Amino acid sequence: MRLEQALLEAFHYYPTLFQKRMDVMNHMFLTLGNGSEWKNGEIVENSCDCRRDEERCYQERKVPKISLNNAYARRLDYSPSENLPVHYCGSYSLISKVPKNVKPDWKAAIIWFLDSIISGESKLSSYCDKEDEILEQLKGFRRKL
Repeated sequence: MRLEQALLEAFHYYPTLFQKRMDVMNHMFLTLGNGSEWKNGEIVENSCDCRRDEERCYQERKVPKISLNNAYARRLDYSPSENLPVHYCGSYSLISKVPKNVKPDWKAAIIWFLDSIISGESKLSSYCDKEDEILEQLKGFRRKL
């Protein structure tokens, strides 16, 4: 699934949880147990039995294709997050498993996401008070891209 479609679906189905691009990416890249995995260079939902055939999955789950409209367009901005909760657990999160065949739109999103955190534009808020340690690991992942 293209990144843009994944963002739009997150805004559509979880409007109170995801207010902007950074919220969705934090969930996709850092949160454990988010129901996603890397496949063919993209992050896809792994909870659908028919994930090998995305169109059939949409039909069986009755998931409408979400289109961009003004309500979602404002959420796609690249604004940073003041207090980005981190549910990060090292090598278990998807950010640590970026495949070599990552699609260009996903790679650009990962770079933007990491750069926003590393530069301090978006502030980490960890439940385990290990922000410095997490930041160093994220810098390591950024260097590999």
